[in-house]
Amino acid sequence: QLIEQMIDNRMDGLILVASQIPGSVMDRYARQIPTVVVGHHEPTAESFDTVNSDDRQGARLAVRALFDRGYRDIAMVAMEWDSRHVADVSPQREAGYLAAMAELGLSDRARILRVPSSEKPHTERLRAILTMPDRPRAIFCWSDLDAVPLRNLAWELGLRVPEDLAIIGYDDIEIARLLGLSTIRQPMTEMGRVGVELLLQRLTQPGAPPVELALPLELIVRETSATRQADEPDTRARGNDSCVVMSHSAKVGATGTPFAANDSRHQGRERSDSERRRNLHRRIAEDAQRGH
Repeated sequence: QLIEQMIDNRMDGLILVASQIPGSVMDRYARQIPTVVVGHHEPTAESFDTVNSDDRQGARLAVRALFDRGYRDIAMVAMEWDSRHVADVSPQREAGYLAAMAELGLSDRARILRVPSSEKPHTERLRAILTMPDRPRAIFCWSDLDAVPLRNLAWELGLRVPEDLAIIGYDDIEIARLLGLSTIRQPMTEMGRVGVELLLQRLTQPGAPPVELALPLELIVRETSATRQADEPDTRARGNDSCVVMSHSAKVGATGTPFAANDSRHQGRERSDSERRRNLHRRIAEDAQRGH
């Protein structure tokens, strides 16, 4: 209804962010108003442009990072979805997770742990996952929106992270840094800039073929996945960095396997957060004791 109002008001163009509108419906709107969609995969789009990070590759980076640290029991927390939402980011990341597990010979150990698609907190479902008798040793979360509460619940339940459970999220929201959460960082500013540029181009060339862009992203390794699994010790030399950055665009070996690279730009910021992180952990523990 809001889009129809924009069309009636003769808006010049439209940028949709993380839209869950089916592609056929967006195509219908885009034939009436120049449109760019950010954070939504629609390779069959006929009349609008899309800008994303490479969500499948991001999931691969996360799984590979856990595998390289000795983990084999790697599950994924993912949103419930149906065929109408296959172009959304969660199904795309899920596809990347399954592909990575297959590439590593772990298809038989792949597990998708679903959370509701509603916007309400997933606290009880996440708690159930953490108290499963066969709780996985490592979890890749489709989003920091679930990775952050999962990390907090693990703290509340007395689980050591990453010693008992390694966690990697997706998006690198601000609190992820404060909690020491490993995550996939999307180039959000760049995605917005490119979206605006594409819309301006489409305003001047309304009949141009649709453009589909997938921008590079980075794996940010912090405390929640920094330690190797104890029963599979690492014999390689390692440094003391609290933050490791891996990019699938610029740091890929000849075989296509990403490798880690230290990034000094992030180290000072990560160290400066240590005191705030300890205070945040302390508040989380106090809230749990009070029954919040």
